[in-house]
Amino acid sequence: MAASLPTFTPPSFPVFPQPGGIGPGFPPIGMAPQPSIGNGPMAPFGTPMRRENVLRIVDNFVAPPLGFGPPPHGRIVDDAMRATGYQGQVEHTPFPFENMTDDVARLSFNALSQPGMSAEDTRAALSRYMVNQSNSTLNGAAQVLNQDVRAGVTNSVTNLSYGAGSAVSAQGIYRMAREGWGPPPPAPPPGMDPSLPNSPQTRFENSRNMMTNLASAWGIDPAALSSADPAVHGPARQRFQQNLLEQAETSTQDPSVQGALRNYQRAEQAYTGANNTVVVSAGNWGGLLNEMRQDNGNRPLQVGEKFNSNLLVGANTISVGALDINPQTGAPRVAAYSNTDSRVDLYAYGDIKGAQGTSYAAPRVAAVAQAVRMEMPNASATEVRQRVMQIFTTQGPGATGATQTQEQSGNVANYMGQVQWPRQTYVIPGMPALN
Repeated sequence: MAASLPTFTPPSFPVFPQPGGIGPGFPPIGMAPQPSIGNGPMAPFGTPMRRENVLRIVDNFVAPPLGFGPPPHGRIVDDAMRATGYQGQVEHTPFPFENMTDDVARLSFNALSQPGMSAEDTRAALSRYMVNQSNSTLNGAAQVLNQDVRAGVTNSVTNLSYGAGSAVSAQGIYRMAREGWGPPPPAPPPGMDPSLPNSPQTRFENSRNMMTNLASAWGIDPAALSSADPAVHGPARQRFQQNLLEQAETSTQDPSVQGALRNYQRAEQAYTGANNTVVVSAGNWGGLLNEMRQDNGNRPLQVGEKFNSNLLVGANTISVGALDINPQTGAPRVAAYSNTDSRVDLYAYGDIKGAQGTSYAAPRVAAVAQAVRMEMPNASATEVRQRVMQIFTTQGPGATGATQTQEQSGNVANYMGQVQWPRQTYVIPGMPALN
């Protein structure tokens, strides 16, 4: 008799946002990562298949249930990397979100969407979500780098298209809650059940619950947020936004987050100290404050100078923002969604097959960085970063008033076309040799 397939019950809450502000994509709690072999081998976590001259993509490679839905985030990251013409060694590693902290973050986010929470429970759930989201990402990234250090990995590059910090925490909550003060969705077509977990009606109800819980916890009338009168909803939304921003900044100062940050920084320094490079996406929250001001009638909001910082950007990492194309001039420009924090090193094209984000700009730079490591064996992380910057073109002043290093069309293709790519001859147990 054929074995029965395991059943999958969709969650009754909104899809949890991925760290980095890069949209939905997490597998349900308890679902094990599945390999995505088509564009390169999947490395079982903790066992790097190669220890030299390899580009490692650490990401989410979980296919949607039953194959329905968009491709996993890691597959698109891989596509962006290969669009540069990169032909070297690649390993795919599932991002090892720390199970306990990741689960707490998910459950706390979902709890905020339940009706009738007390003010005390709402504030506690919001704090737990923000703290544990940062901890899960920082600790997972540190785990990957530490494992490679122990394995003796060298002359390699790790791509992390993720983010942690104040802005990403605030953005995930705000994008969900603000839907709650908009108009309800239209009635579903005949025969469609509006109570289905992923229906527009259920999402709106969850958003309205989150908005109401947070507003009540901060002493704001939820009805004012939804008022059609700008003189009423503008000040109310400003207060809502400012409370959210302050909580997001407070969360990064939590002792556990500071401890996770120090742990990650030590791992990043050890990894790059072994002649490796870490490339990190800058984050897709560059337009968050402008979005908030549009919602509140252009009223001012206060944040600290490190609000937009991605905590995964260490002392020796390459931080990558995103470019898109101005449709009126055809010229490249910094994408409106891209983080333009002062710690962003350069900007690369962030569009790939209809998707866009700094997640897809970073692997373009990671591919070039690994090619540079082949060109300059045993170069330090600083030397590789300098060489990568030379392959890009300096233009400015940019959005932040500082000179920006931006990818110029053709530069990457020209450089990658001159690389002497090695033949892939290593053997993976149970698989034929790669050619």
